[in-house]
Amino acid sequence: MRLKDILTLCLVSMAAVVPWTVRGESLSDARHQRRREAAETLRNALRANAASQSTGADTFARYRAAVSEAVSLVGSESVAAAELTHAVREAYDSNGGSDGALRAFRARIEEVCENLAFAPLVEAEMPTGFPPPTPVGEIEVKQYPMYRMAQTDAGESPAFWTLFNHIKRNKIVMTAPVEMGYPLTQAVEKKAETMAFLYSDRDLGDTGSHGSVRVADVPPQTVVSMGVRGGRTAQKIESARQGLMKWIDAREAGYRAAGKMRVMGYNSPFVPPNRKYFEVQIPVVIEADPANPNREKS
Repeated sequence: MRLKDILTLCLVSMAAVVPWTVRGESLSDARHQRRREAAETLRNALRANAASQSTGADTFARYRAAVSEAVSLVGSESVAAAELTHAVREAYDSNGGSDGALRAFRARIEEVCENLAFAPLVEAEMPTGFPPPTPVGEIEVKQYPMYRMAQTDAGESPAFWTLFNHIKRNKIVMTAPVEMGYPLTQAVEKKAETMAFLYSDRDLGDTGSHGSVRVADVPPQTVVSMGVRGGRTAQKIESARQGLMKWIDAREAGYRAAGKMRVMGYNSPFVPPNRKYFEVQIPVVIEADPANPNREKS
């Protein structure tokens, strides 16, 4: 039986006792609310244009107005804003009023809408002090407090089941996310090296070795994070890794990669693939103030 099948059976068997397997609510972080408002603005333009008898130029103008409003909602630094602005430019350069250009423009708006409207599903409590999940497709710098984790090697053995037995035996409530450690700069060709469950509070349990499980406190850290929707595939992880490394390299005066890449998984197998969400993160050191590269950070 494959590891994936084993884990699924394990999760089904513990559905009644682990809060993480219970469907939660979509995150209500203010950023996600603004993104949903931006998505609705774009969808209103899509519906209005579909129902109208406007000329190509009028349709294009309505799309541009909606894009402008959406960009103001999510902020000009947002990846979604950059994608929308680029779509406007491409449509304009390709004769925005033509049928072909409008179809391509509409398809791009619909694609951006899907990501803007998506809000991660919260299925369990996050550790104390953890920042909210990063919006889908966005890159942000996040600060994490010190936290306690139970970690094991993610080799051939069912790591999830090993960790579950540990928290059950020690009466530790499961939280989200589950942390998976990967090599930092290599392409994602292999599976995760480690898997960890995170304690809700550092005062719980004791650090040290517990058989094949290592309980340790993780120091406060800064990471660069990207939110990803859908199933946790190697292709998606690799795409996010490349995006993060490109972001870091473009800001070499301020940031330096300083640790192994990790994937933070928020959802159980009971969540449909189109609702799943995870983050890809790379720890960084801020070597200088990005707003003032000549001033060293302490």
